Parts: sequence; C-alpha cells; structure tokens
Amino acid sequence: MVGGSRALAIKSLRCNGPYWYDLMLTIMFAWNGLMIGLLSLFAIQQVASERLGGRRGWWIAGGSLALGSYGIALGRFQRFNSWNVIDHPFKLLDGMINQFLNPENYLTVFATTFLLFGFLSLAYMAFWSLVMLNADRNPSTPKLSTTLCTAPPLPG
Repeated sequence: MVGGSRALAIKSLRCNGPYWYDLMLTIMFAWNGLMIGLLSLFAIQQVASERLGGRRGWWIAGGSLALGSYGIALGRFQRFNSWNVIDHPFKLLDGMINQFLNPENYLTVFATTFLLFGFLSLAYMAFWSLVMLNADRNPSTPKLSTTLCTAPPLPG
C-alpha cells in the first residue's frame, strides 16, 4: 500500500489552477530575468565606455552577449552548467574543443548560439534605445554607471 499512498501524495501536490496562470507566471519570471540581465549589461557597458571608450564598451557588450548565448547553448545541448567550470573544467574544455574541431556534428549548438545572439542583441539595442531616449528627454537624470560606482555623499 506504500506505492498507492505515494501516488496519492504526488497527485495531491498537483496544482489544480488554470494553465494560463502557470503560463503567465513563467512569462513574468522570464521577462523579469531578461530585464535584469539587460540592465546589468547596460551598467557594464556604461562603465566600460567611460573607462575604455565608447567603441570598446560596445565590443564588451557584444562579446558578453555572444559568450552568454554560447553558454546557454552549452547548457541546453551538452548539459553543462556553471558549476562545471569548477567541478569538471577539463571535461568542459574538452567538450568545447570538440565542438570547434567537429562543427558539422554540432550544427544545432551553433545555430542556437547564433539565434540567441541575434535575439539578445535586438533586445539589448531596444533596451539601450529606451534608456537613451529617457536620458535625452531628462538630462538631470544621473548616469547609471555613476550611481552604481560611487558612494553617496556623507550627510553634512
């Protein structure tokens, strides 16, 4: 009877809510994660642009998007995660080298990387344009990089 009670317990854990609720919750979490990621990339680009120049800031942002896209594809198709850098660095490196030595066997990985890079680049350019549009309309708004990298003044 243990198996029957286990099945009953699992069945009782199942949510009886509508599927659209689950869909909306998932979309909201994905949207929130995307916006936080784009904001973080914007902050990195602003700091890099101030310290290294505008063109290098864009190269750093583009490189971050490309490497992030490749990392997502590695996780999706090769089943690597961020802990593999520490736990199994040579296995990760071997898998990456194998992909670049035999690209015909990994067309899905490279196609996914390319499509993700395109999507994330378009999303970032739209995000950047909206932030810059607001900065042009309201010049008194402090730059994001100065608000993130400097301490507030001490009270008087």
